[in-house]
Amino acid sequence: MKTRIIALAFAAALMAASMTGCGLSEEGKHAQSLLNALPETYSAEIDAQLEEARAAYDALPDEEKEKVDKSALDALEQSMIDQYAVSINEKIAALEVTVGSGSDVKKMHGNIKEIFEEIEKVPRAVDAHIDYDTLAGKMAKEFEKLNDIANDLAKDSPACVKIMELATLLNGSSSRTSVLYGYCNDIQTQMNKMSGNVSTYSLQKAVDDLQDDLLYDEISAIMGRVTVYQEVEKLSDKVVKFYEPYKNADDMRDELSQWTDVIVERG
Repeated sequence: MKTRIIALAFAAALMAASMTGCGLSEEGKHAQSLLNALPETYSAEIDAQLEEARAAYDALPDEEKEKVDKSALDALEQSMIDQYAVSINEKIAALEVTVGSGSDVKKMHGNIKEIFEEIEKVPRAVDAHIDYDTLAGKMAKEFEKLNDIANDLAKDSPACVKIMELATLLNGSSSRTSVLYGYCNDIQTQMNKMSGNVSTYSLQKAVDDLQDDLLYDEISAIMGRVTVYQEVEKLSDKVVKFYEPYKNADDMRDELSQWTDVIVERG
């Protein structure tokens, strides 16, 4: 009786073994073996293993996919998505889109760079769960700001240089009043060409006061010319300070273009 029980158990084991992978091709059996070998919990160390199992499963015909148990793969991929995509999407949502100053843009660009450095490390399976649309929209705002700044700098830089030249002539000239008055008008013309990113109010007031003094108070006009020159120096310093954070604007725009290509490829 005991011998008969052992024989029946052995037969049952053989039957169970023969049913494992029943109806599967060699590719199906290979895929199932990869799926069976997956661990219970997710860690970054198994990313390659997940990719291999996913590729093997995806390569199967639909009729064979129905016979394969991929529950472990689904659970682990969800854990992977939770770990990577949630973290990246939180950083995308936190990106400040206020680009009112150079420091704002510089900070935002650095944060975008960190996001793409993280994206480069994640498996492609995570891409479908990353909010690339929001990221692209915020990048577009930065790109627009950088273009605006480039246009503004093209106005402010030559105007500021010309104003300094005129202030130098004004301060050192012994010409008659009409010539000095003309220099003041020319300075105002150049100020009107500037973008408005840097206030010219103090210089405008100094020029207006000087023009009044040139007409009515020659003694005060001497000091007025010095005051205009000093205000021009201050304006020059403010222009340099304002545009300093944008000194790498061309590189920043190039990086934004490269990152846009990444979104097109992966998103």
